[in-house]
Amino acid sequence: EAGGTCWEARRRYMADHQDALRFAVQGRDVLELGVTPGEAVGTLLNDTRDWWLAGGCFADRAACLAHLRQLAAARGLI
Repeated sequence: EAGGTCWEARRRYMADHQDALRFAVQGRDVLELGVTPGEAVGTLLNDTRDWWLAGGCFADRAACLAHLRQLAAARGLI
């Protein structure tokens, strides 16, 4: 019974917060920063997604874009 209650609470939380748990950055966002199409686009996306996952998937789109921009600038891509 207790495990079922916990599971139901988790299911409700996930349903209520599904938009917050979706990685909201795409390749076109990288390109809009001015990054040249190619391998760097995927690398930046993967590194930004890893950062988002490490933070518990709580960063919103604006925070992810800011991190992406910071990575691209630090790597001399923009």
